[in-house]
Amino acid sequence: MPTRFHAGHDIVKFFYRAIRQLPNYFVDALLDYNVSVTLVQGPDLLVFHHAREHQAFHIGRTRRTLYIPEPVLHKAFELGYDYWALTEVLIQETWPLIDYILLYELVRRLQDRFKTHLTLGYHTVKDTLRRLNHHRFDDDERDDDELRVFFRYYHDAFFDLQRDIVDADAFDVADSLFDEGRERFWSSVKLNDMASVYRYPAYFHIDRDIVHGAAFDNARKLAQPLEPQSSADIMHDLWDEARFKLSRSIRTEELLERLIQLGAEGIGAFFETVAEERTYGFEYVTANRYDGYDIFTGFKGQSARSQQENAFLIKQMLHRVVEHRMHPQRAPELRQQIDFSSSARFLQRDGGAAVG
Repeated sequence: MPTRFHAGHDIVKFFYRAIRQLPNYFVDALLDYNVSVTLVQGPDLLVFHHAREHQAFHIGRTRRTLYIPEPVLHKAFELGYDYWALTEVLIQETWPLIDYILLYELVRRLQDRFKTHLTLGYHTVKDTLRRLNHHRFDDDERDDDELRVFFRYYHDAFFDLQRDIVDADAFDVADSLFDEGRERFWSSVKLNDMASVYRYPAYFHIDRDIVHGAAFDNARKLAQPLEPQSSADIMHDLWDEARFKLSRSIRTEELLERLIQLGAEGIGAFFETVAEERTYGFEYVTANRYDGYDIFTGFKGQSARSQQENAFLIKQMLHRVVEHRMHPQRAPELRQQIDFSSSARFLQRDGGAAVG
């Protein structure tokens, strides 16, 4: 039998106080989209593969539900966490969900539209999206408000839809449109913006202090390796250091040294991460935290011979980054700079910035 908490239970009060930290428009949007939150009994991690691949919180798109493991909430409460720590989870996890619901509802309207029309008109799609939107800021005076950013990003995908979607499952169509990586980026931006505007405290972090620790505890119990085994693992740890705002003076140097020892693979992983952050306009690994530490030092400090040996491989990798990540108008200029560089010095010093 599932456990039911009465309204006066400490866990219930902790949860609703976290809800109250959300601005009214955000709460209204969750209600308008019929989003629910369910506490799940059982382990503190709903999915676990290894220390760097796990999931504490789960989004049920069809049920419009955020699932939170009950042990995580209990632990946060017992440790005396500020309510904002849970509010942060709600923002981070529900923002992509309500974006998905917006896409799903739009698809349903477009399916109906295709029953009587051969094509989709620009204003038909945009006006329908605006009517369905309950959460993204929509300001006619600005060209970069949240709804326009959303519309511009999905624009091509919207107008690639054809009449064959009429008989398709709307969830399948929405799944084909939904960009998980972009949505996670947008939720991080939203979270940082709200934390700054409402001056929420930053000294509690459920993912860092509870979820991350639980994942490594599980790995120890299963005798899985805790140290990074690949360039992807190293970049994951560097990203966690930045995301959790940990000190970079010792651990970061160790991780960068490991990355360099992997040669071209490590250098490629580093610059692809830099390119990803510069392309999306948001910084974690490359952020200047005003602590006197330069994330690029490890790569700049390679010997001239080592830089020369790696130049060709770095050029190949950067060409791939340019092709897949960079705006077409800027690509020719950077390709020329890459091709005319005789060593890796330019690439390692300025390549990351140029890709942005």
